[in-house]
Amino acid sequence: RVAPKSAWTMQNSEGDTPLHMLVTSPLCAATVPADDGVVGDTTRGANNKRNSSSGDDNTSSSKSTNVEKLALEAVHLALEAETAECATTPEGATPLHVALAHGAHDCVIEALLDAAPSAAEVEDGRGLLPLHWAAAFGRVSHGVVKRLINAYPQAVTRVSIDGDIPLHLAVANATIDGGDDGRGGSGSSDGKVDRNRLKIVELLMNDTALKSSPLRDTSDVTSPILTANREKLTPLHCCALFDAPSQISKLLMKHQDANKASSMTNSFGATPLHLAAAQPGVSQSIATVLSIGTPAAAAVQDRLKRTPLHVAAQNTYATSLLIKTLAELNPDAAGVKTQRGHLPLHLAAQSQAKEPVIRALIKAYPAAAKARNKSNNTPLHDAAKYRASLGVVKMLLEAHPEALYVQNQYGNLPLHCATAYQAPSEVVQLLLKSWPEGASVQNRNKDAPLHYAAAYATSASSVRPLIEASPSAVLVQNSSGQSPVDRAKANNAPADIVRLLEEAAEKYSRMGEC
Repeated sequence: RVAPKSAWTMQNSEGDTPLHMLVTSPLCAATVPADDGVVGDTTRGANNKRNSSSGDDNTSSSKSTNVEKLALEAVHLALEAETAECATTPEGATPLHVALAHGAHDCVIEALLDAAPSAAEVEDGRGLLPLHWAAAFGRVSHGVVKRLINAYPQAVTRVSIDGDIPLHLAVANATIDGGDDGRGGSGSSDGKVDRNRLKIVELLMNDTALKSSPLRDTSDVTSPILTANREKLTPLHCCALFDAPSQISKLLMKHQDANKASSMTNSFGATPLHLAAAQPGVSQSIATVLSIGTPAAAAVQDRLKRTPLHVAAQNTYATSLLIKTLAELNPDAAGVKTQRGHLPLHLAAQSQAKEPVIRALIKAYPAAAKARNKSNNTPLHDAAKYRASLGVVKMLLEAHPEALYVQNQYGNLPLHCATAYQAPSEVVQLLLKSWPEGASVQNRNKDAPLHYAAAYATSASSVRPLIEASPSAVLVQNSSGQSPVDRAKANNAPADIVRLLEEAAEKYSRMGEC
């Protein structure tokens, strides 16, 4: 009470006034989640609902109320000392900004707004209003958020330097890890987002307060759910990109503009469904895909002409359930080709997809096993090239056995691809067993599969089956005049491979002389 007024306006080396430090202190921090929307009442949250009749809870409630009163008295003293309620740090943060970030008591926030209503309109150095901060940190009650919106309705659709509105930040930070600040944070320990966060999102996704504001013409205001930031990400994109709890995406999809938002594309031409299909989390749950997926969104192609099904096929974490779900949303997607002529089955074969994924894609479009991309590769070529598992190769062979005989634009068989890119030895052996004559086929460069094995294999055991399948190939020269022995030496192949090839060449030469 005896501190001079000038002391309250002083700033430390970091630019904080005493008021900045006061509202972020433990004294002003809330200790329980406000869950009923009553501004200034933080004693009726979930933590106090366990046993309202117990003496311990009553004591806790009484202590919480006393702390609030003490915090409020301290803030009022600072305000009465005529300190600058809108004073900013070098980063542009007012006491209101930092109070929201640190989860101050609702009564503290109320006091700051009562003293300086215009503080709700102050941007920090990144163009973030107090409402942006409240949305991003999620440490205050939805009642406080409502008060901020009422104080400055335009804040709901105000964009930051990065083009984010508060809804972007609320969604992007809505984790399910549970907060450690005593307010419940953004989520809860049971894997579900807390009710307070859901109510905050609900307030931010609706622009009712803005449209009813007499302060300006709002006819040109974009709905929050349709607002794209600088990277052309809408709040629904953020749901998928930041793996927000499915309750958030379900809530957004209740908006009247949800169907339109679900088909909006980012700077790469991807819808929220594209991003959701690409997330590692789909291996555990496809709840977000189910909530935001619409037939229209499932038909959108990005800049590479990929539908969400194509993206899912490339995702090594994809499951058969994800593939089935997307294929049901858009049955035609399994037969759509990308810019490079890839079907989803090609992309899955290139991505070392699991057998259930391959099976689901073949079931969705059986003809895909026969399809050729712009390099004239079948999915079997891609599986051999990208070292798919033996089970996947078997499945593709069963779906289209004739793929064994297909030469791509370079004249390569699947066997060439397998030997050139070091496919598992059991895959090479399966291809040889299925068509031994393939070991004698030369591509456009006149290379036989043995040339590639000689150059790139790491052990003699990988080369021997090719020699056994086609002994004469050991003497075949490609268009550069190189035999397999020459290719092995040029590529510094292991000594046992060179020795095996030389012995085979000598043996076959003697047989020719006889």
